[in-house]
Amino acid sequence: MNVILPEKPKFLNRRNVTYMTILVVCAVAVAIAMYQFFSEEKLGVIIGIAEDENEEFNQLRQDFNYLFTNDIKISEGADIEKVEKIVQEKDIVFIQYQNEDNSINNYNINVKIPFFNINSDVARKYNADINKNFISPAEGVKDIKDQNIIYTVNYMASVEDNILTVAILSTFKEGENVQRTIFKTYNYNIKENREASLEDLIQIKGVNKDDLESNIKSQIKKSQEQAEQLKELGYDIFARDATDEMYKIENVTNYFIHDGYLYIVYAYGNSNNTSEMDIVII
Repeated sequence: MNVILPEKPKFLNRRNVTYMTILVVCAVAVAIAMYQFFSEEKLGVIIGIAEDENEEFNQLRQDFNYLFTNDIKISEGADIEKVEKIVQEKDIVFIQYQNEDNSINNYNINVKIPFFNINSDVARKYNADINKNFISPAEGVKDIKDQNIIYTVNYMASVEDNILTVAILSTFKEGENVQRTIFKTYNYNIKENREASLEDLIQIKGVNKDDLESNIKSQIKKSQEQAEQLKELGYDIFARDATDEMYKIENVTNYFIHDGYLYIVYAYGNSNNTSEMDIVII
């Protein structure tokens, strides 16, 4: 009689186990690295960070949201004593409307909205625009039901070289829809009681206009290339077009000076459902 013994179970030897462990660890490491790379790449496109640009400017872009502290910073030597205020005991910019409210399944509001405390036609025009674009939406959110709306508004204000800047950053998200980021700036020459144009800020900085326009086009082109690469990978990225007329100096609408740097901001959420923006810094 032939007796067939069961085969001995085959076990991996120690060397094979070690090799397999190393392969698994390497695969996981590569996956994590790829995830981080594409996450950072996407973040870079959202806030306009170019890979090969000056590290200082990229850091300033990353710190952009930290500028919005809802107070005013006045540089040494700023001539604000002669500014005719509306409310004498207040700063030349203060919070006129503040609301932090939450209604489950309806809305979550956290807004601090500024007021130009200057008795002039330009300041009144600015205040009317702020009311229309930020206070009215904040009031309107309360009437919307079952949409899970998140609405925030914060601002920064500063006086440098006698230019008073108020920059307002707002986010709006409704349910599962893409979050919008809205950004607007208001620049006022406190010495001459008039609106401060980009041309004024360019002169203060001593920047050559041709160099500035070249800088803008160069950065937008890099952002466009990054956006196209990410779009091919399946990301939902806002498409730039570096040849668009909006990138010409005469069409710039949002700009300000802070700590000696000139910021030009293209906030695509102002007219589109996106949180992406490009920030050019000189």
